[in-house]
Formats: sequence, C-alpha cells, structure tokens
Amino acid sequence: MLRFLQGLYGANAVLCRAETRLEGIFSGAEQPVRADCLAGTLPLVRWLHFTGAETYARVTVLRNPWARMVSQINHLAALGPEEATAAGPSVAALAHEVGRADFTSRTGLERFINRLRLIDGGFDNLQVRMLLTGTMSAMVKQITARDVDMALQQIQRFAVVGFCEDQLGMQRALVRLTGMEARIGAVFEGAGRSTLLSVRNTLARDMLAPLYECDMELYARARAMSGGQGSGGGLRDGLAP
Repeated sequence: MLRFLQGLYGANAVLCRAETRLEGIFSGAEQPVRADCLAGTLPLVRWLHFTGAETYARVTVLRNPWARMVSQINHLAALGPEEATAAGPSVAALAHEVGRADFTSRTGLERFINRLRLIDGGFDNLQVRMLLTGTMSAMVKQITARDVDMALQQIQRFAVVGFCEDQLGMQRALVRLTGMEARIGAVFEGAGRSTLLSVRNTLARDMLAPLYECDMELYARARAMSGGQGSGGGLRDGLAP
C-alpha cells in the first residue's frame, strides 16, 4: 500500500515511517514536519497529540488477525533482539522470546505464552490497541470487549477503512477520497511469508488465539459493517494511522 500512496501523491510527498519521528518531535530535538501524506504505524492516541492532526484525513488498514500476528512474529524473528532495541526494550524482549520459542509443540507454545506475561508491552490484540484513545496505557492494559466497541466507534471516524485482503478496494477508495488518478493494481505487501511461523500451523493458531481474539471480533464486525467488500458499506471511505 505504501507504493500505491507514493504513486498517488508522488514519492516526495509521502513521509514514510512517520512513527520514527515521534520521539524527536516530542522532545524538541526535531522540528515538526508537514507532508501531503504521512504513512506509518502510529497508535491513534499518539497521532491525536500532534498539532494539525485534525487537518489530515485518517486512513487505516485492518488485517486478518491471525495472519497479522504471524507476520509480526516473523518480523520480530528477522529483526532479532539487537536490531529491535531501537524500537524500545519491550520490543527487544519480544524479539528475544520469539527467537527462542518453539511454535511446533504444545509445551513450547505454553512456555512462550507464559514468558509474554513478563514483558511490559501489548503484544496481544494490537489492532484494537492502535485504535483506542485516551492515554498510552491503551498499549499495555488488558483489552476487553468494551475496548472493541470503542475501537469500532473510532474507526467510523476514519475517512477510509481498508482491508489487507482487499487492497484493490482500498486503492479505489483512496482514489475517490483524494480525487487524484493512480494506477490500480494488485500489490500484497508483507504477506507474512513463512519463516519461523506459518499461518498453516493450526496448533499455534489455536493456542495463541487468546492473543488475538478481540482483534478477531473487531475485524469480523468491521467486515460486516463494510458489507464484506473492503472499504464502503456501513464504513466510511478512509486513511490509516
């Protein structure tokens, strides 16, 4: 989707990985930035702290929660603890646990789940967490059914809500939103290629289900609101934080 945004706005008009600029801007070490399009992995609660955030149309992408978790685990494994340190101590700790986990046995999965409880960071139900507002505690607190309701309320305020499994539909929604022209094409980036963990690992899928069950509810309800056809239906057309 990033390549599509660059084709839509122009490569120089898209600020990529906006989340990497957060700490520097908040601390005063970097000057605030302005761009036609900001793209990144930003919790909504952090985005709303920025002056001028309300002038941007918000767009987000939801993904099948199990596929998303597999992709995240494989990404952490590829990073490794040392490289993950740049993202913070909790991410480094997650990368360490992922790297030594055995996802092929019940005992190994139980050990992995137990070790996650010792890490101060919300590894579970990340799509719900990213859509909550209030304080940054949303990124570490226990997620409940009420949080799913609140995330759905927020998502209806987005200009475009797309689904990773229907990128063509999302691209069309972005073209409608911006009034610009761009080549619509099937591009599935970050498909979670099987390295450490595969989406076909049914034992891991079932045992790790509590880590993404609220995301599953969010995803299912959002799909139902959209009529199951990507952006549209009961959801407004819109851009991701």
